[in-house]
Amino acid sequence: MRITEEIEFFFQPRLEQDGDLWSAFCDELRMASCGTTDEEAILNLLRTLQALGRALRKRGILEKTLTDAGLEWREIETEGLRVVA
Repeated sequence: MRITEEIEFFFQPRLEQDGDLWSAFCDELRMASCGTTDEEAILNLLRTLQALGRALRKRGILEKTLTDAGLEWREIETEGLRVVA
């Protein structure tokens, strides 16, 4: 069993449709992604946020970035990967 320390943060994605494409936005972190459905756009946004989180943690600025963006966050211990949206 692999136990990892993760950060859980909460946001409400903003969705917009433009023709056949959907866009999902995390306004607090100024991140966005798109997909052919609203669910795909949200999933792609979550993957983007996971990559951002890993990069920020590696640089040692994840918690500060979340706090500066006004996001509520907490550290948790979990098995595997956990994303909360």
